Order: sequence, then C-alpha cells, then structure tokens
Amino acid sequence: MASQFTVIKSPFNPGNPAPEKPEDFAVAVLRSFQSRLPSFIPLEAFIDPKTTESQVRGTTYSEKHVRDLKASIRETGLDSAIIAEEVSDDCGNVAAMIVEGNHRYKAMTELFEETGSTIPTNSGQPEIKAFVLERNFFPTKAHREAFQLYMNKPVLKKSCTPDEVINATGVLIEDGFFGDPATEAEGVIEDAAKTFIKKLYPTMSRKQVADAVVARANMSRNNRRLTNGFTANDARTHKAASRVIFDGKDRGDYIISPMVISNDNADFRKALGEVVEKLAALDASGGAEQLNVKVRLVAKTNKATDFDIDTYRSKIRAKVSDINTYATSEMGKIIIDEVLFLPEKTNEAKEYKRNRFI
Repeated sequence: MASQFTVIKSPFNPGNPAPEKPEDFAVAVLRSFQSRLPSFIPLEAFIDPKTTESQVRGTTYSEKHVRDLKASIRETGLDSAIIAEEVSDDCGNVAAMIVEGNHRYKAMTELFEETGSTIPTNSGQPEIKAFVLERNFFPTKAHREAFQLYMNKPVLKKSCTPDEVINATGVLIEDGFFGDPATEAEGVIEDAAKTFIKKLYPTMSRKQVADAVVARANMSRNNRRLTNGFTANDARTHKAASRVIFDGKDRGDYIISPMVISNDNADFRKALGEVVEKLAALDASGGAEQLNVKVRLVAKTNKATDFDIDTYRSKIRAKVSDINTYATSEMGKIIIDEVLFLPEKTNEAKEYKRNRFI
C-alpha cells in the first residue's frame, strides 16, 4: 500500500556534517524540524512498532502512561507529534516507521478503536500528527538510538530502563560515537559514555553504569583488535613460524633469544637472567665458535588499543636502552642487540598473517 506524505530531509551533508557527540546529534535533529508543521498521516500508513526492531525501548508499554495520554488527547488532542522515518518495501510501498512516540501511537490507536470515541481529524479518517523524516535520515542504527536515548530521558513519560540505556549506549560505543575503540587510550571512551548517560539519566546507579560501560568498551576493543592478545603459546608459535633466526647461526652471527616478555619489570628481569645463562652455556661449550653472539628479544604488550600498544612499546625500548647504556659503561658492550615486537596493532595485519615482527 502506497502512502503520500511530506518528508523532512536530513540537514546533514559534506558541508554540514552530523555532530560527532550523541547528544549534539540528537539536538541537531530536533532543530531540523522544530520550525516545521507536522503532517497528518493515515493510521494505516504507520508500521506497528511490534513488527519492527526500531525501538530502543523495545515494545514495552506503561499502561498508566497510555491511559493518561488517552485522557489528555480526548480533552485537547495530541499535543506532541510522533516522529517517524520513511521506509519502503521491495515493491515500492511506502510507510512510516515510528522512531519516537510509541505510547502516543498506542493511545491514538486505542482511541480510534473504541466505540463512541470521537477524535477530530483533518480527513475525517483515523490519522496521527507526525514529523516524517526522509528515508535513511539516520546514517546508522547508532545514530537513531542516540536520538531515541535523548528523546526518552526521564521527563513526564516512560523513560528507558537501565538495561535499555546500557544496551543502546553499547551500540554507540561499538559504532565509534565516543571514539574508535581500537585507537583511543583506555578510559577515554568509558569516561565519555558514562558522562553521556549521567547527563541524560542522572538517577541511574553509577556502579551499574560504570561496570556495563567498561565491559562493553572492552568487548568492542577485543572485536576490533588484530588479535585478542598473544598468549605465551601464540608467541612461541609465531616465532617458530617466522623466518627470523632466534637460536643458532644467522650469517656471521650466532643468535640467542630469551622468553617473550610482556612488560618492562618482572618479565624483563627474567629474560635478562635467561640471556646470562645462555651466554654462559655457550661460553662453556664453545658452541658459538668464532661467531659474534647477538641477543634478539621479542616482546608483546597485551594492550587493547593502538595508543596503549605504542606507549608500552616505548617503555620496553627505553628499558632496553637503559640496560645497554649500563652494560656498555661497565663491560664495554651492549647486552640486547635487537628488540622485535609481535604485531598487535590494527594496522599490522599484514605482519601478523605473514608471521613477521615489528
């Protein structure tokens, strides 16, 4: 069934991009039709919210809120227009999918169905006042849910439940509304998401929000990471599959390599101990013959974001530099000749697949 109604075009374009912050985006959407008059849409042109997945709150209703709305509509009519988005099926039939106004739709539908209920309409047929946004007005599901979260903040209507708020905020996190989970430093996304929820839903439990946001941010980071972290076995497998020599002759050198380290403290000290043991064993056995003995150290960070991986790599490099400076001053030579890092960053997929190092 085809329906005719005027749609509101998106105000966003390359010259006027959508605001990055969820709340700013929601406010900008509201402003785009605040000065416009709503259309009167035939009741049959709306898609029943129960048949779609367009609602951040699902299709749960507050019966009391519906009753209150019906009483108000009987007296003064529908004060606030429903907000819908134009959609179409494969046959080109156009309909209005409700984005904001579930309870108003239910109240109006029940009033039209009640015997003896008289609601004045422009056409004399059941219709509802609505702002209809153009098809794909919201670039992504996350954009739509950011708008819905903003519109359903606690006021004189049924607000979102804590679970609904957290689930929708999780979508915003995964879609990068608060920053790229793969590149932002740990804590940046969490703080932005918690501030967003606190501002819109100030009565929600801070601990519940914090725990849920941290869990969702970590899950999103893991989904975007090149790996979910190299285990000790993963690291050994990567080394074994690599063409790099870690134990034995390599051209004019004899290479030794200690355990893979993951920090610049306990792991680093243990690896140094292994280096000393290997050097002593080589010296006693004469296994290196006349070759230069060199140490190749492999490290991983186990960090979740590109920023933190870079930070930790710098710390390990600095520790190696300090040890080599001390060794040069005391023994006249460095201890660690080369530091290689396992590929963990999002832009190191090629090195990971080819068993190379950074």
